[in-house]
Amino acid sequence: MTESYLDMLSRSLDRKLEILKQIEQENRKQTDLLDFPVQGAEFSGKWEETFDQTVEAKGRMIEELTRLNDGFDLLFSKVQVELTLQKEKYRTQLARLQDQIREVTEMSNRIQVQEQRNKALVDQYFSEERTRIKVGKRSTATAMKYYQTMNRTQFVPSQAVDENR
Repeated sequence: MTESYLDMLSRSLDRKLEILKQIEQENRKQTDLLDFPVQGAEFSGKWEETFDQTVEAKGRMIEELTRLNDGFDLLFSKVQVELTLQKEKYRTQLARLQDQIREVTEMSNRIQVQEQRNKALVDQYFSEERTRIKVGKRSTATAMKYYQTMNRTQFVPSQAVDENR
């Protein structure tokens, strides 16, 4: 019975690795979009929509990871006592689980670094967009003031030309 639990734990870790790889791919997509937002918009025509899709996909994957973590913890709690009492009997399976956990941890750390980079790129992107919007508002306000000023001025005929002649 314990061996079947260990197999399930191993499969759970394998699935976590698959999901983490998918998250890593979505992070790369986001990085590409954020590195070249103008080009990304030209390629897809829908930069924001594409970016939102990657965020939603990652959200679904993170939910699945959370479910897997909860299941893993529950399953491990059922066999933890027996595993600690009989370490020698399950040495190879435990070593494999430890390797898988190490791999999951390393990949999680890489993903965290990617997320931090992407966050910095998102902050930079929105800062640039805010600046563009401010410049656009100023240009519009200046044009409007000019238009209003020109409409208020009255046409004054030229004083240099004598109209009586």
